[in-house]
Amino acid sequence: MRIVPVVALLAGCDAVFLDRSALDDCPDYYAQLPGEVTFHRIVPTTASWTMAEADCLDDTADGITHLAVIDRFTEIDSIHTQSTEILWVGYARDLAADPKTFYTVTGDVLPEASSLWAGMEPSNADGNEVVVELEDRGFNDNNEDVKHRYVCECDGKRATRAFDFVTP
Repeated sequence: MRIVPVVALLAGCDAVFLDRSALDDCPDYYAQLPGEVTFHRIVPTTASWTMAEADCLDDTADGITHLAVIDRFTEIDSIHTQSTEILWVGYARDLAADPKTFYTVTGDVLPEASSLWAGMEPSNADGNEVVVELEDRGFNDNNEDVKHRYVCECDGKRATRAFDFVTP
């Protein structure tokens, strides 16, 4: 009699006991790009940065999809095998918290001195460049309301950062 409750308890805990990866929950329409562990979806339609992030977030119920957080040039190269368009990626300034710092949608800081920035970037050229786009070989800051294609990522990390683009 005692075995039945234990079996029922274990049946619901496969993630703990089988070391199941959060990547197993990525949508089937996300693809693993060459050389990458995580999964991506390149979206061919255009949207503002905010609308692009909302579209990526609603791809899973548990929030493990978001605009792509790129951390190395090999990931840029992998994305460019699928699209050479300018694409929105998952970095923005939170003007209410710190108007000079770019954060990832998963909460980390993107250093201003990161080698992922294109030459002379971030520039905040018109004083309102609060989000990040991926160009040929690097990041560029731009206005949130510009419409671009975008790249979503399923990496098992939840988007934890909300952004306020209104200056306090």
